[in-house]
Amino acid sequence: MTDTTDTNTDKVDDKTVPVDEPKKTDGNMVPKSRLDQVISQKNEMAETLTGLVNELKSDIPEEYQDLIPDTKPQDQIKWIRAATKKGLFTKSKESGPDSKAPKKNKLDFSNMKTSEKIKHGYKH
Repeated sequence: MTDTTDTNTDKVDDKTVPVDEPKKTDGNMVPKSRLDQVISQKNEMAETLTGLVNELKSDIPEEYQDLIPDTKPQDQIKWIRAATKKGLFTKSKESGPDSKAPKKNKLDFSNMKTSEKIKHGYKH
């Protein structure tokens, strides 16, 4: 049995289906001016993202700057925003048993009389 199918056909589900031949024209080429325009837009976008990253970094305390990963600008922006939401860049308050105790005002005992010092429990 010989196959008498044409070279411009395919066999799909036991049926012969014609196949379009690719056109050999320059229609698939992108004009250089359009390519340059797209590259220029991409470069502007990269500069904008880099500027945004630098602005976000300036809001972060210096001791936390080295925690920022060295990745693409868009990934850095996502990381900085997530870390800020989680409170990574805020200075931690004192911790320990006395951290929740009310702070007493420090008194200046240098100009007090002895009886006033005793009244405040000053030991010298």
